[in-house]
Amino acid sequence: MSDIKNLIMEKIKDVDYSHYEKTLLEKDQRKGKRKEKRLPTKSGIKGRKQEIREEKLKRVKEAEKRIAKHLSSFLKLETDERQKQTQSYIEWVGDSLKSKSPRLNWEDKNEVKIESFVSSVKAGGQQRQKTRTGVRLTHRPTLIAVKNEDERSFEQNKKLAKTALLEKLEEHLELWQTLVENSLTPINIENKVFSLAKTQK
Repeated sequence: MSDIKNLIMEKIKDVDYSHYEKTLLEKDQRKGKRKEKRLPTKSGIKGRKQEIREEKLKRVKEAEKRIAKHLSSFLKLETDERQKQTQSYIEWVGDSLKSKSPRLNWEDKNEVKIESFVSSVKAGGQQRQKTRTGVRLTHRPTLIAVKNEDERSFEQNKKLAKTALLEKLEEHLELWQTLVENSLTPINIENKVFSLAKTQK
């Protein structure tokens, strides 16, 4: 029995543990490096905050530019009509931001204006279109308008125009959401609308 024990002890002495020690040491060093990457310096944190701030300001400026361009269409209206239009727009923006989706009531004639028109003749067409199958939809609070005349049916054109109008309203609302989320100070919608409208005069 003691012979076997001695044999095992001799075998253990012959095993080279340096390889295992080296591997463990390398693992410890890699862990240390990872920890160093996760702990940024104060200047690094400050720099990152500045980057985030600049990115937010960039988004705000782009959104303001696009909203101001849209508001320029209001300036073409007469003074009284312009005031009513601006107030209607402010209410729509407020309601839509609260519900997080564009306020849109298809049944309300004060909300959506539906017009029909004779579709233009396509190139190479022999038959002239005589029926009013083309559709133009105007969202009154925003003055965003779309038209569709691709289909032969008025109802099909109306359906496609509705989809297009909703997409445009969602895009416009996203600009306001960008302003609200990225602005460094709280936004008063009414003041913002008037200040952006002034930049277009």
